[in-house]
Amino acid sequence: MISDPCEVGLPSSLCIYLRAPTNICMMSFSLFQLMSLLERLLALWKHRNYSYYGPTFGYASAGLCIFVSIGVLLWQLENADFHDKQTYCSIATVYTRDRTEKVCFTMCGINMATLLGLTAVFLFNKVARKR
Repeated sequence: MISDPCEVGLPSSLCIYLRAPTNICMMSFSLFQLMSLLERLLALWKHRNYSYYGPTFGYASAGLCIFVSIGVLLWQLENADFHDKQTYCSIATVYTRDRTEKVCFTMCGINMATLLGLTAVFLFNKVARKR
């Protein structure tokens, strides 16, 4: 029971449990996009034998993306203080600010590299079809 209405907040551990799935999905989505670029590059490189690989690359990349995202989240939360109360549920706290910033900028870089890479693959395919 809350005795003082100005003392509002949820335990940090509850906030992290509520936010962790969305953060993992967000990181996984960026990595899945990068893996789709790598898959397209593999398809261009091994276009004659591409069907031989089957879904193996897709399964491996999906598992890798999920496990890397979980690992990054755990690394991000290594310095978290689970005894504080938060009024807003976020992974970014005073203790995790630096690592959260690194993760955000890295994800932005991955997204930009993927966008540029997919544009290059698209243009290459467009030129190759005209030959």
